[in-house]
Amino acid sequence: IQKFEEEYNKKSEEIQNLLQVKGNLLVEINQLKETWIPLTDREIEKNESLINDLKEQSGIQSLQEYTNKLNLKQKYIASVRSLKIVLESHFGFVGKTEELYIINWEKEIKNLEEYKDKVKEILYDEKIVSDLQTRKDLVKTNLNEMESNLTKLQKEFEEIEREGNNILRTDSDFICCTTINDLYKIKERLIRFLEKNNNTRENVLNIISIFEELESEEREKISELISKESSVSEYFNEITNGLYEEVIFEVESGRIKVRRKDNVKLEIENLSGGTFDQLYFSIRLALGQKLLTDNIGFFILDDPFIKADSERLQNQIEMLKKISKFGWQI
Repeated sequence: IQKFEEEYNKKSEEIQNLLQVKGNLLVEINQLKETWIPLTDREIEKNESLINDLKEQSGIQSLQEYTNKLNLKQKYIASVRSLKIVLESHFGFVGKTEELYIINWEKEIKNLEEYKDKVKEILYDEKIVSDLQTRKDLVKTNLNEMESNLTKLQKEFEEIEREGNNILRTDSDFICCTTINDLYKIKERLIRFLEKNNNTRENVLNIISIFEELESEEREKISELISKESSVSEYFNEITNGLYEEVIFEVESGRIKVRRKDNVKLEIENLSGGTFDQLYFSIRLALGQKLLTDNIGFFILDDPFIKADSERLQNQIEMLKKISKFGWQI
């Protein structure tokens, strides 16, 4: 009995589960009837309407015919895509929209129509086209480089023109430099200019050398005139009552100095006005005797000791009396 009860309870539970499943299925069936089936029917009607519209528009009545047309369309699209790639590679893009691209491509193709029958025996070869394009790009690069070099040369010509005219200073005969012939002309003018200036330089250097030689000789003469053993030092020593013993001429610097009896050497710029006049008077006396050697001449004193004090004045008058005794006129 117990085993029977267990079996019974098990079957009862299964029946309840099946009843539950049945209830759920009835609910779903009702939903399908009330909602999904009507909705599906409407979709079917809509799609049938669309299919009928497509049939009317395309004139296609069967699915097989439609499939064939669709495949053909896809082939055309692939062909157009391939042709577009070719057109892009040959003519590039001009414009901002595809319509403008097509207009430009049509124009380019029309320009090439006159050549379509001229080389029928030559077949299109992508490799040859690629090689020619490479050569074209290389030629274009070389052309750009040549144009860049030409621009640089033009700037150099302008610089040569400016510098050449600036050197030659030809305001009334301005030289243009735009061609090789102009460059040769400027070169010839500059060569002549250099030759002329080199000759001038040589002449100037020769003149400078002569002047330097004359200056050297004159300095030697002055050195001989103004020396320890010369009459300048003797006269200056006598006029200054022995305060200054020697008049010195420095050959290298060309300057005159005097040495006092205490061996202090002074630049003549540091002498007082009276002492300077005494030195000047001594040099004039010695120079006159040097120039006239053994002959007798005369001195013109246009500023007779105006800076001398009474002692210096007396000394210089005594010197004048002394040379007057030798026959010199004052």
